[in-house]
Amino acid sequence: LETYYTSVNEDAPPIARFLVEQGRSIASSNVQALEIGCGPTVHHALAIAPYVESLDMADYLADNLAEIQKWRENQPDAFSWHHYTEMVINAEGKTATPQQIDERENTLRKKIRALHTCDITQAPPLARAGSYPLVLSFYCAEEVGTTHTEWEKVMRNISMMVSPGGYLFLSALRD
Repeated sequence: LETYYTSVNEDAPPIARFLVEQGRSIASSNVQALEIGCGPTVHHALAIAPYVESLDMADYLADNLAEIQKWRENQPDAFSWHHYTEMVINAEGKTATPQQIDERENTLRKKIRALHTCDITQAPPLARAGSYPLVLSFYCAEEVGTTHTEWEKVMRNISMMVSPGGYLFLSALRD
């Protein structure tokens, strides 16, 4: 976290704008969402939080989920995401205030329904049965599916978590 997230990285604002735009279009459907491969981060979840009913977060590493749990519980040693929260609120066309930042983070804390371990090389990637109307995955599939065959497999496994007629929001590293 200290290496990559102490300042807003260059890909975060475009992804936040995308999530805000798309989130607004699905907000009325009380969507339950899943973020696969969340790592120890909540910056993408902060952007989608106002538009979903609930959010489950999943990662391969239990330590990553423990970091999210620390943030969710507002523990004093949890990483601060305030600078990302400010960026997300600005992406919505607002000027972020400290109160709005606190409100958004508290909204997300309430909407995180569960933390799951997952393995996108397995079908299904979560031990929990079922699918979600919205699945998000950022910079995950290409890190695991490093060959064409592996990429197809992990994409198939991630996609199986999407309910029929649902949405998959996915990003991958350039080059």
